Amino acid sequence: MTGRPALSASKVGELCEEPSLGQVREALSIPVERLLVARNDPSFWKRADDERQALIAGLDRAHRDIRVVDSARPMTEQEAWSCRLTDHSPLRMDPMYEGILEPLFDVCEGTPLEIGWLLRNSGNRGEL
Repeated sequence: MTGRPALSASKVGELCEEPSLGQVREALSIPVERLLVARNDPSFWKRADDERQALIAGLDRAHRDIRVVDSARPMTEQEAWSCRLTDHSPLRMDPMYEGILEPLFDVCEGTPLEIGWLLRNSGNRGEL
């Protein structure tokens, strides 16, 4: 895009860091029709929303499990939401992110395409 400064190396590094469980859940809380505006198809939105709800349910399960991983010192709700999934997968246990990352990658891959379509077809009004 023109008129915007290039991202600094530190900003790119920040964007590449794994988000916390709470940040991922917050991003998934955006209604699917706002993320997939290029698709004016209610059946597509329903399928995408079902997938999003399944991801949120997976994050909620991971949140619950993270809170009690260390039974000697259970975490508060806020502490668990601030965790990163890759940091809380004890040895001899399935990783907390199992079943979450693959569908999350699908969302992450599709969203920029939808945004790109909107920008190309919105008359350059910059509406999102």
